[in-house]
Amino acid sequence: MKRRLLLVMLAFTISIFVVDAQACQHSVDLSDPGWGDGWNGGTLTIKVNDVTVLDNVTLATGAGPVTYYFDATNGDDIDALYTPGGWPYENLYVVYDGAGGELGRSGYPSGNPDDIYNMVGYCAAPIPVSNWAIFFGVLLIVSFMMFRFRRKLA
Repeated sequence: MKRRLLLVMLAFTISIFVVDAQACQHSVDLSDPGWGDGWNGGTLTIKVNDVTVLDNVTLATGAGPVTYYFDATNGDDIDALYTPGGWPYENLYVVYDGAGGELGRSGYPSGNPDDIYNMVGYCAAPIPVSNWAIFFGVLLIVSFMMFRFRRKLA
């Protein structure tokens, strides 16, 4: 019983320090700053590591932006594939990473949007473990060890 409790506490303390690579939310904004009447049948497909995560999304009406979200991990390959509708030179899309940084932009005012390949997924660094979390983790283990040692003396 005591060993199990010690193992659980040790696993908890170690888990504070272990951070796995986690996917985070990336996004793409679609807008029509040229005329403000939507994408007129134009669509955008987003692929992460050659797997479609957003399929033929569009801006149905208005100037936008409309935002779509998808998950990616640090280092993932992100591709944006644009299919034009009517008046494609009015369309604009911007892809953002998990930290809000711009990965790619295509379209208005530079002309028709193009496909963008080989953008790299990025997630912001995890929140660092505070000194208090470390302190309480160590305090928990030391308290258990002292309790166990005192019982052996008795």
